[in-house]
Amino acid sequence: MTSVMAINHRTFSIVRSVTIVLAAAATLLLPLAQATPVVSGVAQLDGTATVTNSTIQFFDNTGTANTLSGEATGNTLSYATLNGIADPAAEIQELTGGPFSGSLPPPGFVDYTTFNVTNAPSPYSEIDFDLETVNPGVGTPGACFSDNIGNECTPLINTSVAGDPWVTSCPSGDVCVLSPFTLVQVSSNTVDFLLSFSGLAYYAPPPGAGPFSSYTDANFDTQGVLGNVPGIVEADNALHSGSFSVSASVAGSFGSTPIPEPTSVLLAFSGLLLVAGVYRRSKKYRN
Repeated sequence: MTSVMAINHRTFSIVRSVTIVLAAAATLLLPLAQATPVVSGVAQLDGTATVTNSTIQFFDNTGTANTLSGEATGNTLSYATLNGIADPAAEIQELTGGPFSGSLPPPGFVDYTTFNVTNAPSPYSEIDFDLETVNPGVGTPGACFSDNIGNECTPLINTSVAGDPWVTSCPSGDVCVLSPFTLVQVSSNTVDFLLSFSGLAYYAPPPGAGPFSSYTDANFDTQGVLGNVPGIVEADNALHSGSFSVSASVAGSFGSTPIPEPTSVLLAFSGLLLVAGVYRRSKKYRN
């Protein structure tokens, strides 16, 4: 009986000590977590886009460069006040240098997009999005030969040739990478361009992603480009000197999901350590 009581006393002491430590840590970290709001929700934007071999540039509905308008519906939570906000609802920088798919060197394209929300909690005034990855297209190079409706083509980019032309197969000895674009044949004479980014969104200023940033996916759909997939790819290849250009209306969607707060992570991890420690000690005394 004395042995059992001793074990129970030791176990209780362990639990009490760890609980005190966790409570102290939570007391220190919780005010920080509560004082730093995180971005969440969906932003719906529209305007026009111009795509060339080397640039992607957006325009809002008034024709202002490097901006986009907010759609009337669909904006939620942190982005809710983009509904009907005066243009521009978002400032989005011109993307140059390819564009190629893949991760950008740290810290990425800082402040690639700035959302002009009016509901940012004080002392913040906007939401910033840092572009970290230009995602590869979801089609295949082989599909670029077909104009069947529903066909999804993602061409290769031949980086060994001046102007980085689109190709459907990589010539021997050349270096090719997958394009970030997916070309979808939506009708006999209409093609949509799909483009996807990922990165971090956060309230600003001050600038810079941190532990309270939110994972954010950005998806764009340039709608109603006249032509067919093989013809567009061939035109890009033939005009790879940089004169290739496509302009069309565009719809964009940004979706932000908060990264777990440090307090939650600490408590969850500490809880696991607590369970493991109590189990190991109780097992030791039973043996």
